[in-house]
Amino acid sequence: MKRAVIIVALTLMLITACAPLPARPEQHTSNPAITMLMQQAKQSAAAGHPRVAEGLIERALRIAPGNPHLWHALARLRLPRHPNEARYLALRSNSLSPHDRSLQARNWQLIAAAFAALGHPHQAAAADGRAQALSGP
Repeated sequence: MKRAVIIVALTLMLITACAPLPARPEQHTSNPAITMLMQQAKQSAAAGHPRVAEGLIERALRIAPGNPHLWHALARLRLPRHPNEARYLALRSNSLSPHDRSLQARNWQLIAAAFAALGHPHQAAAADGRAQALSGP
């Protein structure tokens, strides 16, 4: 049973970490600088340079610290190397997007993957349950 939970948790983490950055977080801003930074971040991440992508998103966050999509993108990039930090970044994104159920569900999936990476299968399952509840009808 424990082995199955670990396999599911690692699979969740791998899926979340390997997925591309959100398609259009820049659509939630009219600032062309953020649009440009996010495009560059997506290119850097796709080219296998996550730290460069993180730096670009951090620059965008200095411009628009209230943009929950930027916090989510940064959390996704940090997940493989810093799962605990990724968890907090996803929670911050959720606090900034109280009415965006889709983003909140993606954040809870990321939180589940972070808990799994940290070796906390029960918390991972609970976070995944919250993601499923937000994704439902």
